[in-house]
Amino acid sequence: MRNPGHASTLIRRKTRRSTWRSVWIVRVAIVVVVSASATACSGGTGSPKVGVPPTSRSLETVARGDVIGIVTLDGEVVANPQITLTAPAAGRLTLLRRSGGFVDRGTPILRVGADTVRSPAAGTLVTLQPGRHLNGRRVPAGLPLVTIEVDGFAIEAATPPDLAYRIFSRDIASTGAIRGGPAGFDCSPTSAAALPALPDPAANLGNSGSAGVGPTFTCLLPTSVYAVAGLRAFVAIRSSVAHGVPTLPVSAVTGQAQDGVVWLYAGGHLRLRRVVLGITDGSVVQIREGLVVGDRVSTYPPDVSLPSR
Repeated sequence: MRNPGHASTLIRRKTRRSTWRSVWIVRVAIVVVVSASATACSGGTGSPKVGVPPTSRSLETVARGDVIGIVTLDGEVVANPQITLTAPAAGRLTLLRRSGGFVDRGTPILRVGADTVRSPAAGTLVTLQPGRHLNGRRVPAGLPLVTIEVDGFAIEAATPPDLAYRIFSRDIASTGAIRGGPAGFDCSPTSAAALPALPDPAANLGNSGSAGVGPTFTCLLPTSVYAVAGLRAFVAIRSSVAHGVPTLPVSAVTGQAQDGVVWLYAGGHLRLRRVVLGITDGSVVQIREGLVVGDRVSTYPPDVSLPSR
């Protein structure tokens, strides 16, 4: 499956749910990205010619498994990043600090209704705009209120619009890597933590980003990581989990974005079957529609252009 943009999603089958394993998968994901060793659903060496089915001697079986979706974004190292705190829910705004002062990590900054928003890192409270003018008034969930300039470094990356809801609508973990430098370190996803839970109208676990620029994702680097502003970097964000879904190795699928095609083996013959794809890491891919658990397909992906819908 060809990767259409800078963003890709990564998955791994899980045999049990555990926090440490989720973190380990994220770390593996970012190492894969940095080494450029993952090629999602592109079809490997030995793919059949156009329109010529391969032999049925090498088959893969659609298996059920739990998968973790990872969104990988291209970014850049920045010094003293500015992060915006937003209203975690709709309610009456009460500012708890004045602008221009130093705040430590965990310092209460504002309150909306019964929810208190704290500083995710040490830094300077740069501005209370537009929060100052809204103090004492009711504000909607997600409204930007105050800005903090953080002491240290961060990776900033633009989020493709069609991935924004998936990234910013749930608790996430993220891992960073600096090109030519440190890799596999945990970083704090301040932007996601500051934004409220948003509905996902598409409820889509698709694996690619579309053209355009969405919200900026900011991931604070640990002080132990040596960083240089301006260097290219990557961030892998654990954003989606799907339990008990049909999966196939990506080497058996030809696809782009959510559309795919495989050689389905049935009745002693191979025939083309169109499938709808979910999240993938270049190793396995979620099959959303078109196949069921137990179906068998050729190991070799069709070397054909996908028909239009």
